Amino acid sequence: MTKKRIAYTIGAIVFLIIAYSFINRSSDENISLTAKVTKGTFLNEVFISGEAQSTSSKKINGPTNARRFGIYNIKIQDLVPEGTIVEKGGYIGKLDVSELNGKILDAQLNLDKAESKYTQQQLDTTLTLKQERNAIKDLLFNIEENQLELKQSLYEAPAVIRQLEIKIEKFERDLNEKKKITLLKNDKLMPK
Repeated sequence: MTKKRIAYTIGAIVFLIIAYSFINRSSDENISLTAKVTKGTFLNEVFISGEAQSTSSKKINGPTNARRFGIYNIKIQDLVPEGTIVEKGGYIGKLDVSELNGKILDAQLNLDKAESKYTQQQLDTTLTLKQERNAIKDLLFNIEENQLELKQSLYEAPAVIRQLEIKIEKFERDLNEKKKITLLKNDKLMPK
């Protein structure tokens, strides 16, 4: 054997012995953690980093029927900081009321329009019914005037008397029609 070969063989044996001793030592050693025992109250606390979850939390819902009234975009204007303990019935936050105020203003404008229209219809109704009453009065005056003329024409020709009677009948028929029309208009126009 040559010297080189003997050196390689001895080096390999030394390497195997060293490797075996490291492998054998790590598996044989028992690693144990120890601490000094002290007398006192036992605290069951664990300190970790992270986020804490609340033990009791409540969901807070906004107005439930807002969409029914056409309010779709409700913004939170103010809110208590997260983690604040709030008593029952206490202040939590405030919603932005600008959209609601706009709806109230629109409703007020619609109400004002409706009231104005109602007042105008009342005036129109009053004027219409007044015109009808005046027409009835005019017909009554015409009837009375023709009846007086009929009384005065007692000695007139029968044709003239008959003409006056026909006129009176026509005015009475017009009067009855006008009264019926006035009653119908009164029922139709006057609010219940």
